[in-house]
Amino acid sequence: MANLQKEKPKLPSATIVIPTYQRTHLALKLAKQIRLYHPNLQIVIVDQENQATKDEKEINKYHIEYHQLDKANTSVAKNLGIVKAKGEIVIFFDDDVEITKDTINNHLKQYTDNKIVGVAGRVINDSDKIPTNTDVETGKTNWLGTRFIYQFWSLKKQIVDFVYGCNMSFRKSTLDQIGGFDENFPKVFEEVDLSARLKKHGDIIFEPDALVYHHKAPSGGIRPEEKNNKNKLIFENYGHYLAKNVLFPFSLITLFLRTVTAIKISISTVGALYKGYFKNLMLQLINLLKQNIWIILLFAIIIFLRLWMVPNFFIFTFSEEWQGTLAWEQVKNFHPIWIGVSQANINFYLGSGFIYLNYLLFLIKNGDLVVLAYFSALLGIATVIVLFFVVRDLFDRKIAFITSIFYGCSTLINYYDRRFWNPSFIPLISILYVYALIKTNKDTRWFILIAILTAASFHFHLLLLLFMIPTIYSVIKNFRKIKWYTWVLMVIFYLVIISPLIVFDLNHNFDNLLAPYKIIFEGKKTGLYFFSFESIKSHINSLVSTLGRIWFIRLNSNLQDIVLETNTYKIPGNIFLALISCAALFWFFIKNRKNGYQIFFISIVSILFAYIVYPSYNPEYYLMGFLTLFTIIIGFFLNSLPKKLICIVISFFILANLLTVLTTTNDYGLTMKKQFIMKTMSYVNNKTFSLETAGSLPNPQFAYAGWRLLFKIYGKTPARSNIDTELGWIYADEISKSDPELHVIVSENPLSLNHKLIQQFQEGKYYGYIYQNSR
Repeated sequence: MANLQKEKPKLPSATIVIPTYQRTHLALKLAKQIRLYHPNLQIVIVDQENQATKDEKEINKYHIEYHQLDKANTSVAKNLGIVKAKGEIVIFFDDDVEITKDTINNHLKQYTDNKIVGVAGRVINDSDKIPTNTDVETGKTNWLGTRFIYQFWSLKKQIVDFVYGCNMSFRKSTLDQIGGFDENFPKVFEEVDLSARLKKHGDIIFEPDALVYHHKAPSGGIRPEEKNNKNKLIFENYGHYLAKNVLFPFSLITLFLRTVTAIKISISTVGALYKGYFKNLMLQLINLLKQNIWIILLFAIIIFLRLWMVPNFFIFTFSEEWQGTLAWEQVKNFHPIWIGVSQANINFYLGSGFIYLNYLLFLIKNGDLVVLAYFSALLGIATVIVLFFVVRDLFDRKIAFITSIFYGCSTLINYYDRRFWNPSFIPLISILYVYALIKTNKDTRWFILIAILTAASFHFHLLLLLFMIPTIYSVIKNFRKIKWYTWVLMVIFYLVIISPLIVFDLNHNFDNLLAPYKIIFEGKKTGLYFFSFESIKSHINSLVSTLGRIWFIRLNSNLQDIVLETNTYKIPGNIFLALISCAALFWFFIKNRKNGYQIFFISIVSILFAYIVYPSYNPEYYLMGFLTLFTIIIGFFLNSLPKKLICIVISFFILANLLTVLTTTNDYGLTMKKQFIMKTMSYVNNKTFSLETAGSLPNPQFAYAGWRLLFKIYGKTPARSNIDTELGWIYADEISKSDPELHVIVSENPLSLNHKLIQQFQEGKYYGYIYQNSR
């Protein structure tokens, strides 16, 4: 039997591109060397601003394609090379490198793996002092773009984040797909930017056997006039790179860090950094607008919907009053606090982070709650923007656009985003959680952000800890790839952010840490129910209703009936719209089951399962994390429809929600409550008074809370109130020991009282009753 030999895979065709600046002699020298080993390869030389006569004889002899640019721009030169390239692979060499006989073939061999879209070759510069240990990381950056590891003299074959511009190659098809080099980088960072965009389509591998010696010629390269402004050039292009490739708003963190570095060099360097950063942001915005003028109108509609009647539509209830009262005590007498409000139903205290935020916002306008209202609305708009960039990175621009419209225009999400309370950050953190977890598959340093978000969850809402389930999955999956320094940074950031709760536990017999144990094994009294199928059925009905409500809510409603926990049942969701939501959910998971997006599935299933089986009264806002991720699913689902149908659905959706917002009454908002307080104070004058809230719901001190702090800020501090039994421990110094002169009742329903009334009035939906306290 004849010996069967495995055929070597056929190498792809290649084009060599040599950009040069007034160094044609060096480019020709390199071309001659290439011809010794590869007589048939296409060689393209792109010269820039060269006034000298080209050597036609040499060019023709070695079958070189020569092109000249009137104005120097490295990226333009390389893009011209891509356009002229006929090979499947485009290899770029600087004109002052020296190759080996195997350099080019070792580039091409890597492309037998279809996952490889680029190759970074080994580079030994004349000035390099190569250490004994060459098994080191190469071509690495971090997600903030604050660190760049070069070390391209390494002998360790590895996947890299970026290439070295003097010895690199790429698939031409992928270069064409991403539009080649960004010509806004005339020099410096152009290859790092290209690498960041290429890696969205596959891997870039470092091949040590694809070796060149870089002699760095003394003339050409950075031109003399650029050498005088080298730092300005580097920092301007770095700012451009940040704005383009580091996810907003995290790029602002990097911008601040690099501002500190730039200041040490010169003020003009800082100016160059900011010029590059904000110029790119403007370019992105302009390009976005050029691509579709409708974006201007649609984003304007989102802004309008989010900022329409902000003070009028601001709810202030027990949750807001509790955290606001804690924050106001900081205004009165600033001191370190370790905990915030108690987490609903389980007696677990959250961290103090949100209270400090509330305190800082109170300082802006002496406690005026309008500041909180606008902060919440702007946070919602920021979430829309972050959602757009995240979805664009994970999927594509069209899905990102549809998702942003859905999140930004949904009345249900809009009104939840307007509340200023601990759950306010659930949507933003949910987006970042899922995004970071997906990114860990390619770069485990994203686990540092996961650690930060996990710790922050203890300051905002324990619902966010459900993301620990996909986090555990991701850690197990990537455990061997996580570097030791990543673990160290994860632990440091986590402990720093959660430190207030650690201090609290150390001083209170570990009450928080032991809360689950006390509930399960000691039967500590909580708001939890016994497990029952009736409860599960109720939660499923609530979930189905929400899947309809996210599309449309009844016209001519009020804010309380839309998003207040005790009232949401009054406006159930449309069952047909709920079925569409279920279809979208099913479609998304079917289409993405093999795309590496298991994190979406695990996250959504975790949230929904917990919501359905959790033995408690589960208000709709417990689904805020799910609703945020669900908008991505809707975007993906609608994107699969015919273009005309997409336009029709989106148009009806925007119109319906626009009408819903415009017809929402402000009966229970901040403005109406301020008017009620002003009228009350006109009757109370300078007399002391006690305050009572009333209505048809049980436990009116909870159900109708918020009024004590409102009176304190916009009127006069009540001497006593029926919320004192719950929050009086915070402001014990403000509770009068003597009987107040008057008693004020605020009710949402007309009351029949046995007291002789001094004054009785109505303001909007609120009824006011004032009578003399009996001595």
